[in-house]
Amino acid sequence: CKKLIISRSKKDGSGSAENTLGDGLTTNNVYGTRVQDKEISLNQPDVVKVLAVYESSTTGDPNLPSISLINRSAELTDTIQGELVVGENSGATAQVVTKAAGAVDIVYTNDVQFEREEIVTFQSSGIVGQVSVVTQGDKEITKSFIFDDGQRDGFYGLSKITRKESGAAPQNPIMIVFDYFTHGAGNNFTGVASYPDLSPE
Repeated sequence: CKKLIISRSKKDGSGSAENTLGDGLTTNNVYGTRVQDKEISLNQPDVVKVLAVYESSTTGDPNLPSISLINRSAELTDTIQGELVVGENSGATAQVVTKAAGAVDIVYTNDVQFEREEIVTFQSSGIVGQVSVVTQGDKEITKSFIFDDGQRDGFYGLSKITRKESGAAPQNPIMIVFDYFTHGAGNNFTGVASYPDLSPE
């Protein structure tokens, strides 16, 4: 699980200083690295799935949804990045993106949000705790994009997202959260039969 912040702009005069557009972006001429580009590179091969795309409501980096926990069985720094969290009462499910001692940034994997005071369980680390604070995060714009893993018959490229015709170009910094495969140390060969258990959605 990884997050990528896109804060470049194709507009002249982007920036946060006086006499600029005040959008928190930096003017740049490299296609595929700017919020307004039709295609945005994830700069990562082997991406499995884009979990969410968020647009900041300010000139700063986007905020992810998060939950804070009390009565924890362990510190949340012991959670595993990318593991699933399940709410006992709400049925909400989410993936851990970043973690701190008492809170985790998450991306929801269903359409239900966690409830205050409910018990949640982290499925890989086994940590259990009670939700004390639920933070919504910035605007999610995932449905405005189509994911492309970059794999073709003739070559193996970087993954990207492509904005749909119906999707408006973002005006502020965006954050893309995605899952990807990693390779162990050594000389590993990746071929067509490397992922036999991966079923497309």
